[in-house]
Amino acid sequence: MAHTGENEQALRKIIDFTRMGSLIILAFHFYYFCHEALRSWRLTNDLVDRFVIFLIKTGLFDSAYISKVI
Repeated sequence: MAHTGENEQALRKIIDFTRMGSLIILAFHFYYFCHEALRSWRLTNDLVDRFVIFLIKTGLFDSAYISKVI
């Protein structure tokens, strides 16, 4: 039976998707916990602020450790 490599390609896509999701959560973690510094440097955005407020309601940022673990 020939080995096509389809499973390896699918696994790479899953790993890439998981890695990208982790980086996005890390970016929001940084944005939330360093918001005062970013605001003083004028690096905030109203649209991102509204999205972060939505994420706060989910409980993701209740503790710094929760978002770090995720």
